Amino acid sequence: MNKALRFVWLSLLTLICGVASAGTVVFDPTQDATTNASVTKDGITFARLTGDRKTLEAYDQAGPTCWWFTGRYGVYSSEHKIRSITFECVEGSNCDKVYGTGSQFNKDKSSTATIVKYVCTNSEGELCDNQNIIKFGSSGTNAYITKVTVEYVGGEDPGPDP
Repeated sequence: MNKALRFVWLSLLTLICGVASAGTVVFDPTQDATTNASVTKDGITFARLTGDRKTLEAYDQAGPTCWWFTGRYGVYSSEHKIRSITFECVEGSNCDKVYGTGSQFNKDKSSTATIVKYVCTNSEGELCDNQNIIKFGSSGTNAYITKVTVEYVGGEDPGPDP
């Protein structure tokens, strides 16, 4: 009986510690718009990298408020290992990962035309600092991003959207 209780207790602690070690940060143009080229939350940075638009100012794309990119944009962190990146976008947006960057991230099979998710092949996540930015988009193509969600190792999950 004592062995069974110890096993249950150890399993419960492992579950709690494993869940508590996952964090989520959400970048939303309705709340995080800025005249800067990047925004950082909880050690995770979302940035405009190239293209005509130089800032992360909010843009109204025939209804939804979004960030408008005409070049490359990316996600990185020198503090946390990134597990996944999900883009919510207007249909027809270029949310493709740039070949050769973030090679440890693959497009998830559940991705659609308006929700594109990239998942790390390493279950422990990958440290992607400003020298190893995970880049998306391309020159001359538009991306209208309405939300970016990054799951990483560490931190706290903010819970569901209000």
